[in-house]
Amino acid sequence: MKFVLLALTLFSFNFSVAKTAPQKKYGKGITLKKSIGVTELLAKQDNKVDEVVQVTGRIKKVCPMMGCWLELEDPKTNKLIKVKVEDGVIVFPKDAAGKMATVEGTLTKETMSKRKAISYYRHLAKELGEKFDPKSITGPMDLWQIQGTGALIQQ
Repeated sequence: MKFVLLALTLFSFNFSVAKTAPQKKYGKGITLKKSIGVTELLAKQDNKVDEVVQVTGRIKKVCPMMGCWLELEDPKTNKLIKVKVEDGVIVFPKDAAGKMATVEGTLTKETMSKRKAISYYRHLAKELGEKFDPKSITGPMDLWQIQGTGALIQQ
């Protein structure tokens, strides 16, 4: 019986430590009281455009040049949203990939022509050192992203 109580106590302690892992604040930090997941945000994106949102997920990629953007991923569905910040105002650590983060900012939608989309994705591929096939862009497209004002990233 004592062993069971000790095991439950240790489990509870470990769980509470995991939930309160140290975080570092970037930008203005977080002001909203409730965060949603990436998948939930994308399911409601049309109703949330131009609204301040708070989203939690795992960091998939960070801008390797200036740390001016990151991709936030839902660990369960692998859906992504890009978080772009003003250059130099917030600099995300380039080694943050794989860490959990909560970001806050305004959800935006930019409709790009095929030509602009090709230019955008060509630039992104160059930043990441990846190959880009312009034929992968078949027409105009919408770019959804969060114009970030603050973030908390687990350390």
